[in-house]
Amino acid sequence: MMNRTDNPTQVGMHVFTRSKLGAAPFRCIGVHQKLGPIRMADGTEIGYPGQPMGVCAHCGTGIADCYVIRSAEGHEFVVGSSCVEKTGDAGLLKSYKNSPEVRAFKKAKRDAIVYKKQVELAYLVASNKEKLQTMQIKKWNGQMESQYEFLTRVIPKCGASGRIRYLKHVRALLNP
Repeated sequence: MMNRTDNPTQVGMHVFTRSKLGAAPFRCIGVHQKLGPIRMADGTEIGYPGQPMGVCAHCGTGIADCYVIRSAEGHEFVVGSSCVEKTGDAGLLKSYKNSPEVRAFKKAKRDAIVYKKQVELAYLVASNKEKLQTMQIKKWNGQMESQYEFLTRVIPKCGASGRIRYLKHVRALLNP
């Protein structure tokens, strides 16, 4: 990755321009995820499941989240999010952060993580019902309640961050 230079002809030049990716201004026009395995035309598969299969055109790093950038000349290339953020180009960062496609992509990634954790929490509570019923806690009014009753009462009422917090709580209870 070429960030700094002492070459007087390149001082002040955009880092993507120095990498010969086109002329500024640059805009983020889309995003996609590229994970292995990828099936080739001849039927063979390359890459392991979950392996990043994209390559950043700026630094050459393997990337999973591929951000499509368009230069002033219309040249399109793919870079990773860290290369976009490190450019210091205010216009590119604005188009990157405000792009509806990028926002929807990041929301879908967050939602997938939250869903996976919610499924894990539901599985842990259901599969360890007997063990959780033997663990007693004191309610606010002084009455005793089992951890299982507490969790089945509270979890449906809390949001995503609360469910993730209770997932950590259940893991700690079950694996002291």
